[in-house]
Amino acid sequence: MRVLVAPDSYKGTLSAVTAAELMAKALKRVQKTMEVDLAPMADGGEGTLEVLQKKLHAQVIRIHAMDAFGEPHSSYYLIQDHTAYIELANICGYVPLKGSEKSKLERALQANTYGLGQVILDALMRGITEIVLALGGSASTDGGYGLLAALGAQYLDDTDDRLSGKDARELERVRTISLQGVHPAVYHVNFTVLADVQNPLTGINGSATVYGPQKGLTSPEAIQKRDMELSRFASLLENSLHISPLAQEPGMGAAGGAALPLFAFGKATRVAGANYVAEKLEIPDRIMNADFVITGEGQVDASTREGKVPAYMGQLASQMNKSCAVVAGRFGEGHERLFECGVSYMVEAAPTHSEDDSPALRLQQAVIQVAQEMIRELEHSQRTKKGDLTHE
Repeated sequence: MRVLVAPDSYKGTLSAVTAAELMAKALKRVQKTMEVDLAPMADGGEGTLEVLQKKLHAQVIRIHAMDAFGEPHSSYYLIQDHTAYIELANICGYVPLKGSEKSKLERALQANTYGLGQVILDALMRGITEIVLALGGSASTDGGYGLLAALGAQYLDDTDDRLSGKDARELERVRTISLQGVHPAVYHVNFTVLADVQNPLTGINGSATVYGPQKGLTSPEAIQKRDMELSRFASLLENSLHISPLAQEPGMGAAGGAALPLFAFGKATRVAGANYVAEKLEIPDRIMNADFVITGEGQVDASTREGKVPAYMGQLASQMNKSCAVVAGRFGEGHERLFECGVSYMVEAAPTHSEDDSPALRLQQAVIQVAQEMIRELEHSQRTKKGDLTHE
């Protein structure tokens, strides 16, 4: 019996790689002779580079870049041949905000993508011609304001004073964008942007309105103000490049609009993150060679259907007439709708009531539970088919 194990990360507790290894150990406890094919997955968010590196064995480039709040920290990206793989989440990704409500709101308004631009610039200076950008897990809603500044753009206010580009609160003051200093390679590099969000940059379904509250934009006034700032910033950028409006294009609101400048330069293509990673890892072929599939992630709810790994794996397994089980760290509202995506089983990694209770133990016990059930059904199905053949 062969099982494909392909979980995403369990945010805050287990990486996809660690989760897959724990699942494999649990499966071996169910059946020692079981063949386990480990394929830790990602959807373009946190952990994407770790998952791709296990397959690509690319060169790791260490770099110091600014986080979303202007603090320097150590990050990395990958290079293979002339392609760079960059993950927003490990550069200027989301971190829980601390302090008073007022200070958290200020931090959310400040958060920006300057560090992401620094990493992209480093890759450009190494002669890279293709960049794969994993956009998930962002902390900011800046429309790529910081990213563009790091690439060499200059911003001026209404008195022609230059703005730093390192604080998204400056968006309210921007009146002029100069692109003369932008690294020329930006106009020629092909960007593949991994993102599943369909939201536009602005408006009632825009990034500030829909995703801003998750990042600390808890005030309706702040959300409305940031939405207006993004709209004006997009218009200034579009006018500078003499291009058609982009703000209402589907997907432009992904990661707070971080990739807006890249699309404005005309060399970016958006791809569903789970699909891209799955193709790199040859997931379709590996599902075909498996008897069943086990996947999962930290929280499973109604939004999981929107391009997340469990939904993608369920759909693909269903197309190949293979059963797929989802092991969730926890169930959220609407989790049952994942059955609409072809998932056969779902189980929550609940507390074990053990003195040694931990996320790892919960995960393994949930895997044992669902694997035993799947094996019973698979063996029953095989016996039934054998009986049908005997009676023919």
